[in-house]
Amino acid sequence: MQATIIALAALAAPAAASFPPIADIPLADYPTGSSVQEHAEVDMNGGRALQNYLQGESYDGSAVDSDDAKRAAAALDAYSMGSESSPTIKYTVKTSVTTVTGSWPTSSNYKKFVCTLDGTKVVGTLGDSVTSSSKLEADDTVKIYFNDNYRSTCGKVADATIPGVSSAIFPFQEAGDACPNAVADDPVVCTLSGDSFTFLVKTDTVRTDYAARTLRGFSTSGAAKMDGSKAKADLTACDGTNSGNCRSIKAETDFLAAQSFHGMSDYGDAHVSLAFEALTQKGASATEGTFSTCQTDASPPVDVPAGATYNLCKLKRTDKGDVDSLGNKWISTGNSFVQGSAICKHKITRVPIIPTGDTFDSQKTYCENNDGIVSDYFARPRLFNVEVVQKMSIFTNAWMYTIHEFEDAIQDCEGGDVNNNDKGVHAWDEGVAFYTGSLQEAKTTTGYMLYYLANKRCSNFGKCVSSGHSEVNEAILPEFAGGLHATKIGDCATAKVHLDKIKSLMTIPVIQGTLRYAYKVGIYGENPDAGSDKPGKGSGEGVAFMMSAVHRLSMCGQSGKADAEYIYNAMYNLKVTTPAFDFDGDGNADATFAGIKQAFERHYTCLGITCADVGGLTSSVAAHNGFYPGAEACVDPEDSASDAGTGDTTATNDIPDWALGAIGGAAFLVLIFFGMMCGYKSSKDATVKMYNDLKKEGVMGKV
Repeated sequence: MQATIIALAALAAPAAASFPPIADIPLADYPTGSSVQEHAEVDMNGGRALQNYLQGESYDGSAVDSDDAKRAAAALDAYSMGSESSPTIKYTVKTSVTTVTGSWPTSSNYKKFVCTLDGTKVVGTLGDSVTSSSKLEADDTVKIYFNDNYRSTCGKVADATIPGVSSAIFPFQEAGDACPNAVADDPVVCTLSGDSFTFLVKTDTVRTDYAARTLRGFSTSGAAKMDGSKAKADLTACDGTNSGNCRSIKAETDFLAAQSFHGMSDYGDAHVSLAFEALTQKGASATEGTFSTCQTDASPPVDVPAGATYNLCKLKRTDKGDVDSLGNKWISTGNSFVQGSAICKHKITRVPIIPTGDTFDSQKTYCENNDGIVSDYFARPRLFNVEVVQKMSIFTNAWMYTIHEFEDAIQDCEGGDVNNNDKGVHAWDEGVAFYTGSLQEAKTTTGYMLYYLANKRCSNFGKCVSSGHSEVNEAILPEFAGGLHATKIGDCATAKVHLDKIKSLMTIPVIQGTLRYAYKVGIYGENPDAGSDKPGKGSGEGVAFMMSAVHRLSMCGQSGKADAEYIYNAMYNLKVTTPAFDFDGDGNADATFAGIKQAFERHYTCLGITCADVGGLTSSVAAHNGFYPGAEACVDPEDSASDAGTGDTTATNDIPDWALGAIGGAAFLVLIFFGMMCGYKSSKDATVKMYNDLKKEGVMGKV
């Protein structure tokens, strides 16, 4: 009780004004506690540039190019290399570092070391690549984050009248001294007060030495950051008393559920990359698709059938001593990976493999004869692949990584000193930055990230507070603000409560998207692959939204997993021909829109949402009375069946004596349940009140 009073007092105290309304996130009423501008700018390449390039437009939308190969190349560059969000340069060390003055960088101060190239070019601050006690040896790399000077001149979005042409200036290709390019033997000096070290650069800088935060990295780096592989058992338990030394990096439940359901850690990037390769191959006038290849570096190389995605081929997890220099348990295999445009997945586990065969047809036959299903993205219309790229890169990759940042904030909170919890605050702000992006205007459908998606879908389901502003975003703002303050004061349990509500709210738009396009393709027939009106668009969006939603359903017990598989099988295998849900090719529909809708609705209670939260698919056709037939909002039951049930609905009029006691106990539990619901409402009301009070006090300014 005393802790609760202290927490409430801290929330209401004037000290909250230490969170100035910084113009880092173009979203009204969120009081950032740290600088996250560069994080939010991931939408400049991964959102605006990627989508404009796929449409054949330059970054400002001023030109059009009909060459599919050029459009795909420019968009792929924006997705996989980025530039605007936290750009870095890596220099390779020529010889072991011998010139060291004072202390070597540590995990707590390395970001304060400023590095200068060739005596005059102040590049920026160190990354975490130099904090090991072994210092630097030959062929090690040193990562340096750009300072503001180089951020303004190097790594800008592609500058060309038409993207993809040979004359285009892509990020980090800027001429002259716009970028911190080094030549062999150039010295780099990194200093902090009286401490410094010097090394010589081994090779001339090439474009691939540059990097930035990317939407692709949100997926490919997921395993190492979210699956618990960085847990350090030798550190003190995360109990809030060990002054910030705990970095357990616990496994995150949403990521583990998605990895288990999809059979791979990088399921988002795997499908975006399949679609990109299909666009590239078609642009180059290929006649058929290809499966990916993965080979060892042996001589001769050996095929690795299990390496069907980038992560599965290039990385391996080890619990042994052969970790990398930073202690990461995910290390390089040394294998080489070539992306394909088709994938073979096991029909039950969805685990991908590279099928055996000398030709595409023989590989396809091998897959199908070994309980596999081939998904050939090359065979799909262009717009199918465009939508998979545009939607999954953000609504799958960024969705999961946004949740990761909130999880990371809570872990920082649990492992830190309650009086010095800046790490948790920063991680929480990063989550909000990735949710909104830097190009979003509050309460509009501008922008590209998850805030935009909620506002975009609300009009389709009658769930807008006002034009262009969703109930989801109206509800999620107080949760963002409440979670920020909870991490700041070290109230980690309350931060978890806010995160649970955030997860539920973030699930609503991807369910709405899945339902909208399941209806369009499966019933309304607006955009089937074979149609003349934007062929492939509806099915591509349906696949993308489904891939972002089903893992949440799979967390709702065995029945939830079964329903997730039903939705996955219906949506992932949408066919070019009708019926759309004929995924075994026998001419009969294997699923229905009603079945997909009900499969979601059965688990709304588990997901922390209601029928009223999701709404119904609205129609402007007068005869539809506001909603498409069969797509109306469901009705929330007064009593919800538990997901933990057996699914046996056999009725009987015989009530054994022993059951009477159980019924009485159940009645008692119902009373407790209603008490908990009242408490939940009270907690929600308190959160909204705190949020509104902070606005009145001027703590949360409008941006």
